[in-house]
Amino acid sequence: MHAHSPADPELLREAARLEREFPMQNIEAVQFEALFDKRLQLYDVDQEMVKDEAREQQEATTRLQNANAAFVNARRGDQSTKQREQALQSLENAYYKYKDIIANLDTGRKFYNDLAKIVSRFRDDCRSFVYQRKQEASQVEGYVQ
Repeated sequence: MHAHSPADPELLREAARLEREFPMQNIEAVQFEALFDKRLQLYDVDQEMVKDEAREQQEATTRLQNANAAFVNARRGDQSTKQREQALQSLENAYYKYKDIIANLDTGRKFYNDLAKIVSRFRDDCRSFVYQRKQEASQVEGYVQ
């Protein structure tokens, strides 16, 4: 971009030229239109570049909007995604249920092993009690006879 001071040398030269060529005429802004047109042409390249960039940006925005719409539709409407999520959820639930069952089996096994020891001891105590009663009975029979 070009920055110029208000008292631009080119503008002053054009004013001096107009005074020389038309000494009796008042200088009007209209008389500078050719100079302004020539000066404004310097910015044509910049204006074209801005237009090109605006067009490219609009195309990029359109591509982005299309890609986003396709992504949203795929997430919303894709049955395979929902089915996959449901299958994964079912697998996860089954895994936790399996771990729960294994933990319950371990607890049950420990309980029955402990119970078996207690019952075994009780059975042995009962056998010993019966044996002692039989011995006492034999002794009592011996006395009776």
